[in-house]
Amino acid sequence: MRLLASLLTIAVMGLGSPSSRLLAAETLRDTTFAPNPGNLVMFKYVPDGLPQGAPLVVALHGCTQKALDSDDESGWTGLAERFRFALLFPEQQEVNNRDRCFNFFMAEHNRRGQGEAGSIMAMVEAMQIEHNIDPQRIFITGLSAGGAMTAVMLAAYPDVFKGGAILAGLPYGCASTGENPFLMVQRSWFLLWYNPIGEAVWAAYRCGINRTSFPPLTPADRRPEEWRDLVAEAGGPAARASWPRVSVWQGSNDSTVHPSNLGELVEQWTAAHGIDQVPDAQGPASGRYRHREYKDARGETKVASFEIPGMGHAVPVDPGSASAPCGKTGKHFADVGVCAASHIAHSWGLDSQP
Repeated sequence: MRLLASLLTIAVMGLGSPSSRLLAAETLRDTTFAPNPGNLVMFKYVPDGLPQGAPLVVALHGCTQKALDSDDESGWTGLAERFRFALLFPEQQEVNNRDRCFNFFMAEHNRRGQGEAGSIMAMVEAMQIEHNIDPQRIFITGLSAGGAMTAVMLAAYPDVFKGGAILAGLPYGCASTGENPFLMVQRSWFLLWYNPIGEAVWAAYRCGINRTSFPPLTPADRRPEEWRDLVAEAGGPAARASWPRVSVWQGSNDSTVHPSNLGELVEQWTAAHGIDQVPDAQGPASGRYRHREYKDARGETKVASFEIPGMGHAVPVDPGSASAPCGKTGKHFADVGVCAASHIAHSWGLDSQP
């Protein structure tokens, strides 16, 4: 998966499950939702006999991908069957973005009620009505372009989503300000990777969507309060109530999305929650990842980060787990002995429902 040789190259992947072929339900296209200002396509996975008031997880794919590339492959369908919740898979179309990237960097698509953000929200509302989803248990996750769009939805709809997980993603508003690349010192990069769709190039430049080629890029480095102001503006009055809990996942050797975006995302969401950037807890039992938690005055974890040492632009999977095999090793699927999907589901309480 590439990130924009000329556009953005952001990959989506997920966690597969050996039992995914045995699932009773299937991922189906739904054409009943409206409005659709972003011209997206809706897919959903609803386990047979889904109970009333079940949770909903929205899973966003990355560039070059489709919804069906990330349903059972991501591991979410297996978890949905096991723990009885519904899944929503919005899908980008080539007519909107030739690499099927969600247009998280465009103002007409990353504001409440507008463009692609508005379409995703319309899908959520359709799921609530048709499947009697619990409005207090709606969550969202995504990788790369999907991770960046996850940040958009958390910023634009903090009153809807109770939690989000951003995998190899980007802070909300990372492409919103700064010098035009024509005026930057690194003109060689812009000329090398120039594409007529300038907004995508600008997003790559400002957000640290990196390439192994020279010269390397680094993302915008803003103060926590600057990041906070961007999401506060997006959320509007809804942001004054409460912000969703956020977890951030990142490989330390990612050559697509610059690893320092993990720190910028932590700064953005800790500042939004009104807490500092000093971790209150860190370090798991195993050394397979670096884990940090940021808590509020009541001791509740509001932001968590997971850095996978040595991992590139990939989803952490654990297909060899004796108790709960997770995913399949392959391109952008890294067997690092950690199952991201299981961690995320657990943090949202999906594995301990009443």
